[in-house]
Amino acid sequence: MKRFLCTCALFLVSGISAAAYAADMTPEQIIDNSYSRQVMDHESAEAIMDMYMIEGEKVVQQRRLKTRARTVSEGGEKLVRVLMHFVEPADIKGTSFLSIERKGGDDDQWLYLPALSKVLRKGGQNGKSESFMGTEFTYGDMESKEVSESVHKRLPDEKLGAIDCYVIESTPKNPGEEGYGKYINYIDKRNFVPMRVKLFDLEGQLFKVMMTEKVEKIDGKDTMTTIVMLNVKNKKATRLILHDIKTGLKFTDADFGKERMTQM
Repeated sequence: MKRFLCTCALFLVSGISAAAYAADMTPEQIIDNSYSRQVMDHESAEAIMDMYMIEGEKVVQQRRLKTRARTVSEGGEKLVRVLMHFVEPADIKGTSFLSIERKGGDDDQWLYLPALSKVLRKGGQNGKSESFMGTEFTYGDMESKEVSESVHKRLPDEKLGAIDCYVIESTPKNPGEEGYGKYINYIDKRNFVPMRVKLFDLEGQLFKVMMTEKVEKIDGKDTMTTIVMLNVKNKKATRLILHDIKTGLKFTDADFGKERMTQM
């Protein structure tokens, strides 16, 4: 089943209690639950996202986006459509990103650049490691992942502060295409929220660390409202903060077409 690895849209997660049965789960089941907690768990929602690009301890650029997402069922699977629209600052205003999850293959990803009045195809096998709009996230980071795309192994449990975590090592079957050699996932035992993900390069060196800094209850669901992607090589980071989250909206597929990228 396809899941978002670290969707930069609406990180809404399910808040079920899992401790009672997770001890008997396979690594694949644990990581599948973790992946599913990273995508919108409502049929539709929207939010404001503040994006901070950081060098050292200094914020060098701040951006604001409007983002919306819709989940549809197809053949028993949940497929997600995401549209993000930059509203600040002025030099990037109007730029839009559209991701349409495809069953059994790469997502369709599109970038609209108002200065060129063009919609460009992004992502795919040759563009997954490309930076998303100069951030420490890549287009591959924003693409759906399938549990079957990697080999998963459970490592000894660890604590992150006071949080008990399952630790799952995930090794992509096609690392060159993936852009990473492996992931180590630290997953909160209480709700399967991924609290930390270590991303290693193709040579086995630690490359990035994704951290969940804040989890809030939205409509009774555990919601990742602040995450950071830290690049340990260049010492840069990108922080994403979600607020003004609204759920239960009446979006249709037409609200996620390429023509909507200029109209949101």
